[in-house]
Amino acid sequence: MERAVEWALEKEAIIAGVPLVTVALFDDQPRNAKLAAKHRIAVNLRKNNLTVDAVIDALQKIFDDQSYRMIAKSLSEMLCLAENA
Repeated sequence: MERAVEWALEKEAIIAGVPLVTVALFDDQPRNAKLAAKHRIAVNLRKNNLTVDAVIDALQKIFDDQSYRMIAKSLSEMLCLAENA
């Protein structure tokens, strides 16, 4: 997937105020995924431990911990304000 397409997908999720579950594969993805997790807008999965249980656990973490949703929503509002400025 080209980087521009990847950024478009990430930006769409951010604009929608939706937390992400990420699987970093190559290039700058590991760095971006680590940053997203640090800022609590994503839960990262390791490509060598990509199991059904790992995906369920990541989704459960996002659903149970409302801070992921609140931070994603806040980031969405900031991005929309910046684009309209």
